[in-house]
Amino acid sequence: MSKLVDTMLEAPSESYIQTHKAGIKTTQIILDSVNRVILNSPSNVSYLNGKNVALLGKVLDCQNNNNGGDAEGLSDFGNGFSRNVASKAQASISIDGNVACEGKGFNHFIFDQ
Repeated sequence: MSKLVDTMLEAPSESYIQTHKAGIKTTQIILDSVNRVILNSPSNVSYLNGKNVALLGKVLDCQNNNNGGDAEGLSDFGNGFSRNVASKAQASISIDGNVACEGKGFNHFIFDQ
């Protein structure tokens, strides 16, 4: 999945400009497609092999006073991605399980670019 998104991101910008002028909102179509793929993927899925983008989905355990447990995160090292937050990463994203569960969530998705 990440490699597919990489390929789309590497398309010439003129391709996106022309389709937008024709009334086709290509950028929104791509974003919606990524969302549909993640929503229809198995639980606890990760797509980490892209060079421009990584995707992570995880089911939250908000039952039994677990408060979401370890909601995890993504780290971007510039040359690859890792499923957990690391201090030596160029960028990282983490989700607090307690906050996610307070929002009545049952799963969450992380997108790193």
